[in-house]
Amino acid sequence: MVLASENYSGSLWWPYYNVPSQQAITVSGGDTIKLVEGNHVVANAVTDYLYHTKYFISYILTATCHQNNIHYLFSNIKQAHQYTGSVVNDGFENVKTLESAHPNLVIDALNKEADKIQECLLR
Repeated sequence: MVLASENYSGSLWWPYYNVPSQQAITVSGGDTIKLVEGNHVVANAVTDYLYHTKYFISYILTATCHQNNIHYLFSNIKQAHQYTGSVVNDGFENVKTLESAHPNLVIDALNKEADKIQECLLR
């Protein structure tokens, strides 16, 4: 995935145009499974959601099996805009609790990830 910003140029009399930024950040997947030990699995993952533009969420998921239940713990949760317009894209940053950072959408996206895993395991 590539995270990027763009530069816009123009004047009062001429339309604005997009100049691609040279400050794009490429995020590689890397190893997904970090650890399998006993009834614990620890994995790196990335998901996304839309809110006017696309956002990516990176996180570490620890899944622990207790008898017939699986408990999911999300940690190291960070988010990034895919495109930040004319603002420099700093990549992944900690999720803020401010409403403008839409933490509820982050929580919804993580819950959907847990639901997908649970559905897959029940097949």
